This record gives sequence, structure tokens and C-alpha cells, in this order.
Amino acid sequence: MTHVRPLLELQTVAKSHQRGTRQLRTLRDVSMALRPGTLAAVFGDRGAGKSTLLSIAAGIEPPDSGRVLLDGVDVATIGQRTRRFGRPRRDPAELRRRIVTVNRMAPEIPPLPMRAYVGLALAKGRSRRETDALAAAALERAGVPDVGDMTWAELSDAERTLVAFAHAIARRPQVMVVDDPVATLDTWHRELVGGLMRSVAEEEQCVVLVAANEAGGLSPHLHESYLLNRGRLLRAVADRPEDPQATVVELRTHRSG
Repeated sequence: MTHVRPLLELQTVAKSHQRGTRQLRTLRDVSMALRPGTLAAVFGDRGAGKSTLLSIAAGIEPPDSGRVLLDGVDVATIGQRTRRFGRPRRDPAELRRRIVTVNRMAPEIPPLPMRAYVGLALAKGRSRRETDALAAAALERAGVPDVGDMTWAELSDAERTLVAFAHAIARRPQVMVVDDPVATLDTWHRELVGGLMRSVAEEEQCVVLVAANEAGGLSPHLHESYLLNRGRLLRAVADRPEDPQATVVELRTHRSG
């Protein structure tokens, strides 16, 4: 059997935050290894540290200890450029091309038609016609082919979520990190988003890492489920991965060298 190297790997990641005079440990030696084509979700209560975990996985926030690897390379080093004099300079754009954060609550969407907005995610050097065609294809794949001429303000919550995915799909990243994509959606749209994320992970051979409070609509589509509880990451192996009382879990103790 051929060994497939993890595309995204967290190795004994720890993170603490200051709250008043107290030092709170948000993440305690968190490890996970996700192969290409994987849709994985981390469940947990509000304040459990799910957003912090995603931020560290995306290379936005550094861990206090441990590291994050993207295709075997420490994300802290991706985009570094060696200067002739002085310290190395880091270009965050390279990491942002490879790891995309899907944000359905994006506050700075320009007042453009959604076809043009999704087109902004595409690499430069294409004609307007080609860009529009690729953007339209991304919107169709995300299940919202009819919103190309609409603005962000005209969209429903469900449409905004799907447009955010279209924007990410157009960029064709290696990893998508998604914070609570189904929180405001009805059952039908939760199933739609769950199926979309799985198909994107499998067809693009990328990793889609999701954080959510509950599993509604997501569970049937997940390849891997985890529970974040008191800073520790547990591997869920039952039907209700978000519920620590109903879920059989095993603590992941693997440490990579």
C-alpha cells in the first residue's frame, strides 16, 4: 500500500491566551494529520478554541509551541525571501494562495457583481472573457449560478456562504479552512454545503478543515471528525461527534518528529 504524506499536519501545537491576570491554555499538544482529499471537522462548544485552531492551521496565528506543516513544509517559512542584507522578508501572499480561509461574514466585500468578485480570486493575466467564464463556473459549482449579477448586499445568508465557497474554489488552494459555515443555514442548505465541501476536497485533492458547534448536516459527508474539549483534540468515532456525552473518542497522542 502506497504511503500518502499528509497535506496538512499539526504537530503538538499549544497555545495560551491571557485573560486578566490568568493564563489560559487554549490548545494542549494538538496533533492531526490530514491527507489530500480529506474533509475534516472539529466540533466543540463556543470558546473551546476552534477558531484559534483554524487560525493556527492557516498560518495566520503562530502557535506557542509545535508547528504546522503544509505538504511537509513549515508554514512559518512559506513565502520567506532571503535579503542580501538584514533579516529574511516574508511574503504572506504565497501562503494565502495555498491556504484559503472561507469567510461567509466577510465585511469588506466590494460593491461588485458576484461574478466580478469571484473573478478577483483568479490569477492575473487572463482576458476579461476568460475570467468571467471561470468565475461563472465557480459559482455554478458552488450551487449559485444565478447570483453572478447580484451584489453581496442582495444575497441571503445561504447565498453568501456559497459565494464565499465559489471565491475559494476559484483560487484552487491546497487547503481551505472554514469557520462554522452552516451556523445560520436551514437543514437543506446544511446538506448542500456539506456535500459541496466533500466534493471539492475529493475532486481537487485538497484538505477542507471545518470548525463547527454542531454536526447537523455535516456528519454524512465527513471523512474525519474531531472534538476539541478543554484544549485537547479527540478523535470522534460515533454518530454525534459534537456531543462529548454521546461520542466515543480516542485521544490522539501521536507525536511526529
